[in-house]
Amino acid sequence: MYTFEGIALVLPVRQKMREPEAYGGCNGVLNTGIYLVTILYFFVVFFFGYIRCDSDARGSISLNLPVDNKLYQFTNIMYAVAIFLTYNLQFYVPFTLLWPLTIAALIPNLGLVISLVGAVASTALSVIFPPICETITFWPNKLGRFKWQLILNLLIIIFGVYVFIAGTTLSISNIVACIREGAGCDD
Repeated sequence: MYTFEGIALVLPVRQKMREPEAYGGCNGVLNTGIYLVTILYFFVVFFFGYIRCDSDARGSISLNLPVDNKLYQFTNIMYAVAIFLTYNLQFYVPFTLLWPLTIAALIPNLGLVISLVGAVASTALSVIFPPICETITFWPNKLGRFKWQLILNLLIIIFGVYVFIAGTTLSISNIVACIREGAGCDD
């Protein structure tokens, strides 16, 4: 969730820096952050993956699932659909960094669009869908004593739906207000 939500923070940080040129480059802010996160991910995945699967771990998490169970087949299908539906979202940040003039010409108030995409996609992908997938995966026998995991997942989903509705409503109202004011409104 931290990595996915970080997309909404990366571009505004660059815009607010005193020296935006320090953002790029081999030892810039962006690359240094990516190096650290990659190293941390490597060690966490290596450590926990090795503990769980020992030396039988395969290259992708979906390859470690049993193939004879329909639930795991459904999980693989959901994983593929999630990748397919978020491919454009994942490509959005590199596209923005490589061709800022093209995007700026097409969407004059890019910050408002980023806010709307974040409210819709980020909330759904990082808060709502994971507890749904976990509930489906462990249904019906592995949800803990008194189904406490189901109750927790339902509370997280309710919170996610609230944030989804509130964020989307706020983003759309900001876009409408900006359109009413004209092209000179601030993000």
